[in-house]
Amino acid sequence: DTAAYRFNLAWLLNDRNPDAYWGLGVVSYQKDRLPDAIRMLKRGLAVADSNATLMTDLATVQLKHYQENPNPDVLAEADQHLQR
Repeated sequence: DTAAYRFNLAWLLNDRNPDAYWGLGVVSYQKDRLPDAIRMLKRGLAVADSNATLMTDLATVQLKHYQENPNPDVLAEADQHLQR
């Protein structure tokens, strides 16, 4: 909860900071809120589209989400991120 609070503060101070979105995505992932984690990591990539850490973590979360809810679109998107 403390991490989520601090990443939210970082986002409020600078909404163009991809690390804030990455942190919020990680916190969501750890709380097993995969759709929220994917949304946050995608927002981070919208700010920094060549950030390898964001791409890798997003693909990892998408693969986990695919395991729980098989959707070929999610799998294809994860593959795209890994290929980049």
